[in-house]
Amino acid sequence: MGDLELVFLQYVGKTPSLAGCAKCRMKFFTPQQLMKQPQAAAEYLWEKFARHTCKGEILEARARTVKTRGLRIVKDIDGASGICEICNMQFQAPVYFRSLAEQAEKHIRRQFDRHRCTRREAS
Repeated sequence: MGDLELVFLQYVGKTPSLAGCAKCRMKFFTPQQLMKQPQAAAEYLWEKFARHTCKGEILEARARTVKTRGLRIVKDIDGASGICEICNMQFQAPVYFRSLAEQAEKHIRRQFDRHRCTRREAS
């Protein structure tokens, strides 16, 4: 799906103290000894990010291999919604995505990828 992206979440002064992977939401903290060195702290966080195994990629790979579940996207005047073809669970896009069809579909697909079917046929 998307590329990996490091997001700086918190700063202490000019030093980044917390960062995270935008895809899997794994967090990286700056060690105390680097808190007075903004450049070194940023490099440390980038290095930790580069070395991490993104759970988002693992989940995407797993979702691609599961072929028993299907998602049906329905677009109408009120926006977009999705239905799991196995358990009939419905997923709605937020109202603010009404005019952004691509974003709405991505939101619905994320919800679908995270859900677990409740019917026995799904397992």
